[in-house]
Amino acid sequence: MSRKVPAMGLPERVSASTSNPLPPPASHMKGKRDNPEQRLQIAVAEYLRLALKPPTIWTAFPAGGGGKVRGAFLKAMGLQAGWPDILVVHKFTLGDFDEFTLLLGVELKAGKGSQSPAQKAVMDSFRALDMGYEVCRSVWDVQLALAHAGIPLYATVARAA
Repeated sequence: MSRKVPAMGLPERVSASTSNPLPPPASHMKGKRDNPEQRLQIAVAEYLRLALKPPTIWTAFPAGGGGKVRGAFLKAMGLQAGWPDILVVHKFTLGDFDEFTLLLGVELKAGKGSQSPAQKAVMDSFRALDMGYEVCRSVWDVQLALAHAGIPLYATVARAA
């Protein structure tokens, strides 16, 4: 059963008629600049909470931001540069004894953003290992990537006008 998610899988505070299917900028936060990629990731996370159910699991890796100290700390802890923003894992059963597990990496890019060399290298590694990897610029793109991978969806979004 699939249900329609209003306003691109976003909370009701975002109008379905808006041409920008992202949460509003944090303009109320003085001294903070707008981060469209962060807003996109929040929107995608809200969609994934509705659209994916067990046995599918997912997580996000918010590794950016926080300055040099945080970056050095994360690197010391083993964080590798270039990994996708979201990882989705799903087990497929093709018969009584035939199973395989898919790992799908989703790299989110807002606007005209492009992948870094490290992100391109990780994408190439994923694909060389027969894992899925998609660069997505909207919640709609994420939905298409999941559907293309054959992952069951329990919520869908309408394409933004």
